[in-house]
Amino acid sequence: MANQIPLLENLEKKDIQELIDACVNFDAKKILGPDYEDVISYNIPRLKLFWKNKVEFEKDIRFITGARSIVEANKVLERRLLTSSDKQIESNVPDRVAREQQELERQERERQISETKKKAEDEVKRSIEKKEEEYKKNQQNEKIRKAFEEKIKSQKEIQDSLKGKKIYAKVEAEKPPPLPDENTQKFIDEARNHPAAFEKELTENIRAKLDQTLSGKISSEEIDVIAKKTAYDAINAINNPQVQSDINNQTAILNSLSNNKDVITKTIGNPQTEILIKEASSELAFFKNSTEFSKGILSSVNENLAISVFGIDPKNLKVSFFESPIQGQTHDISLDQLSQGYQNLLGSQSEFFGNFSSIGRDQAQG
Repeated sequence: MANQIPLLENLEKKDIQELIDACVNFDAKKILGPDYEDVISYNIPRLKLFWKNKVEFEKDIRFITGARSIVEANKVLERRLLTSSDKQIESNVPDRVAREQQELERQERERQISETKKKAEDEVKRSIEKKEEEYKKNQQNEKIRKAFEEKIKSQKEIQDSLKGKKIYAKVEAEKPPPLPDENTQKFIDEARNHPAAFEKELTENIRAKLDQTLSGKISSEEIDVIAKKTAYDAINAINNPQVQSDINNQTAILNSLSNNKDVITKTIGNPQTEILIKEASSELAFFKNSTEFSKGILSSVNENLAISVFGIDPKNLKVSFFESPIQGQTHDISLDQLSQGYQNLLGSQSEFFGNFSSIGRDQAQG
């Protein structure tokens, strides 16, 4: 329903004051200053006037005052207020009460504006901090990625000089692994015959053990992940013993090669190339021995089972190196293939951190 617009000459002081307040509220930024916010809608119940938006109000107030804008209308009303007199003396009392109410309402609006401004500032601050954090992570990931690329470049530079160069190795156990006891053999047979059921049971046993020792130090979700991985690695090792044996032997060879000061020096003949190959051997050994952690966890539950499942620890394997083939050797190491394998490992890591950096940039720009 459209407002019934009053004529200016029929307005009492309190009516004029109500319209002045409406002007101030609808155009607060221009009348009071930039720190104030304009209202969206406003009403004067006593005059039965209601405006849904500033456009509606400006149309009516221009009609009432003959002004060209809300700011100009406010000045017209203020002048009118100074020259007008109320028809009834008692109207001064409600006018005073109305002014007090308006002051309270003004204070409440300012409080709300202040709170809104504070929330907006806090939100902007959090957003900036988040973007700065993402930027730092992105910079760190980019730094790591470039380090991997530099290592790949160094390995490619020595690739040709390593072609045809081999080192021969003999791997021996310092002492044979103990035979599994009766209970351990039952566990192993059960794992081979019913792998899914055994994996589930072993997971529960590991989880229960870790709950006793690690509860409060790591989350239950992390304990669950460790238990499942350990059980999975154990089942895989039981059902693929030769694969696990190869992992142990290769880890032992790589670790020993990274510390060798005799055969590797004679075979390579270049100090810088030797350093790079030893670095490659050390890092490949770390990634090759992927079940070491699971063996440690399983040992805390059943040490005999862990030894029987994962075999001899690479640290307990003796590795001897030779410049040429000998009787009884167990492995030959092609140095250019070793370098290529290391490059492949670095490439996958570089790609991972490159993708991670890209995600970080997207989030920081979002």
